[in-house]
Parts: sequence; structure tokens; C-alpha cells
Amino acid sequence: MTITRTFVLSTIASLAMAGASLGATVTVSQQNSSNVFKDASGQNGWYQTSSYSLNGVARTALAGLFRMTETTAGGAVTNFVGVCLEPLETLRLPKLYDESTPLGASVVGQLGALLKNALALVTDAQSAAAFQLAAWEISNESNGALNLGAGAFTVSAAGQGTQALAQSWLDLITNGTWKKNNQVMILQAPGTQDLLTDLPAEVPVPAAGILLVGALGGLAAVRRRRTA
Repeated sequence: MTITRTFVLSTIASLAMAGASLGATVTVSQQNSSNVFKDASGQNGWYQTSSYSLNGVARTALAGLFRMTETTAGGAVTNFVGVCLEPLETLRLPKLYDESTPLGASVVGQLGALLKNALALVTDAQSAAAFQLAAWEISNESNGALNLGAGAFTVSAAGQGTQALAQSWLDLITNGTWKKNNQVMILQAPGTQDLLTDLPAEVPVPAAGILLVGALGGLAAVRRRRTA
């Protein structure tokens, strides 16, 4: 009976690890073929030019809210908004993305806090650019201090008031006013920018959950037999 119980526990552990790494693969494309910041009708292009550096590598780029489309393997199409998490990477679309991220739980929680609280405040080019700068700071600041003026990621130029707005949001995360939230969808792909999105976060994979319940049931059955 010990061998059977060990097998069941091993199965549970394997399923738990598999469930943590599984994520759907989706195709991401632009809503507007000529400008990723605009929707399909060419409206709501919210972005500003910003200059920054990451680990000493300087860039000047457009910072704002991407307007994209997700197509699942089953053909379901969803429009969404998102921002880049890799400021030195080039955005290349269309692209296959996985619903996953290499970022740690603390960083993901901070990105979730930003998404949950600040996205609703994005109403124009300035606030969209501020949202992007804040997301870059969270996902790339190696020392843990969310300061756009110092550290691994720093901003050297932005629209008037944009950096101050982004920093005010980061301060709300730092002081705990905006709580960490790990229920967030991040899309990852090689050779293009990883994305923080407003897509709904995935619940645990149903198939893995069903198998896990079955494994737990098997463990319970083993215990009943041992008791008998």
C-alpha cells in the first residue's frame, strides 16, 4: 500500500507543477495595421515620446497604450489594450504568445496593482504614457525601489507632467495604498516585447484540476483501504 500512496502523492506533485507552467498560446496582432496605438478605426492613439535608459543603454521611443487583438487556437477573437514590459525590445506583430511570464511573484503583484488601479485613470496620451513608464519601472528595476529618477531603469525625458504622474502611481504601490494583485494576464514571446494586458487572468487549467481531484480521490481511497 505504501507504493500506491507514494505514486498518488507523486502524481499530485507533478500535476501541481504542470498546472503552474501551463498557459494557452494565442496570436497577437494590431487592431490598426499602421499604428499599434490606434484602434481599428484609427482613433484613440494615446502615446508620447519618452527617453530612458535601462542598465546604461539609452533609448527614445513611443510610450503609450497598445491596442491589439488576441486570437485563440479555437478562433475566438478579443480586442485588448496593453503595454510593453521590455523597453529595449522591438515589438514585432503578428506573433504567437504564451500566457506566461518569467517575472517573479512580487513583480507580477506590483504590475497587477498598477493594472487594477491605474488603468481606469488612463484617458489620454499623458496618462497612457505614464502607465507605460510605470510598467517599465516595475518590471525592470532590479533594486526593488520604484524610482523613475534612479536605478536600473531611469527616465531622462517625457511629456510635461508625465513622469510625475507615473511616479505618483508607483509611490502608491510602494506605500501599500495600492495592494499587490497577482491576478493579471501577461503575454510572453521570444523576439518581441512581452505584454502586460487588460485580458482576464486565467484560472487554473481545468484539465489539470480535474486530474488533481481524481488523484486526491485516489489518495482518499488508499487511506480508506488501509483503515479497513
